[in-house]
Amino acid sequence: MCRAAVAIGEIITYLPSWLGGVFERIHAALEPGGLFVFDFIESGERRIYPARIVEGDGWSLVARADLSASGRILTRRLIAKRIIGTIWRRTRETHRVRIHSREEIGRLLAAAGFSAHMRRSFGRYRLMPGDVAVIARKS
Repeated sequence: MCRAAVAIGEIITYLPSWLGGVFERIHAALEPGGLFVFDFIESGERRIYPARIVEGDGWSLVARADLSASGRILTRRLIAKRIIGTIWRRTRETHRVRIHSREEIGRLLAAAGFSAHMRRSFGRYRLMPGDVAVIARKS
């Protein structure tokens, strides 16, 4: 048993669509009155951008973010290049994150046995546009 579980930095958005089972397991791991603190993306509209290039001495990064037609999946694509000795190395990453509504998250938390408060900030720390802070207590 633990007193708190923390998943800050959009971790929940990377999980598969069966969040209810994840919330149930977290609930089971917490002691009575324990806290589950996390954030999630509610809207990806202000998170999309065309390809951007950032460069430095011996490296470059190209990043782009798109939203699916349904508005439920945000895809971030990254291409990084760096020089090692005299050879340029290139890596590609694709990050797909799921967009959740407050209603969906609230329903899943309640079904798992949590009471939750959702806000746009953790105390004085405002989140990025479209993000929601959650403090859920084990009932």
